[in-house]
Amino acid sequence: MIHLDRAGGMARAAQNVEVAVTPQPHQLSLGGSSTDSLWGEDSDKLYVSYLTRASKSVHLAEVDAATGEVDVLASDSSKTWVELSVESYGGVSWEVVEATGDVIWF
Repeated sequence: MIHLDRAGGMARAAQNVEVAVTPQPHQLSLGGSSTDSLWGEDSDKLYVSYLTRASKSVHLAEVDAATGEVDVLASDSSKTWVELSVESYGGVSWEVVEATGDVIWF
């Protein structure tokens, strides 16, 4: 994970933090789209969703931006295939309510 420092209007890498999550051979995209990753309200946490190979399980993890420590908040699995969202290739299928610590997974 790379922290950006926007001093003077220019974005530059201020610090690299190694994220303690096992590399996923199928999908762990951090493109910032609403379906795969979102920053927490104070940018101290990154929420990442990722699939396992063959799309048989999906996980939502919270990454501590300072330490890279990972906590899996929710998971879903199936013998055949896991549905990621109501819409194909889009649409949010999860929400983290930081104030209460609740995860809404649908």
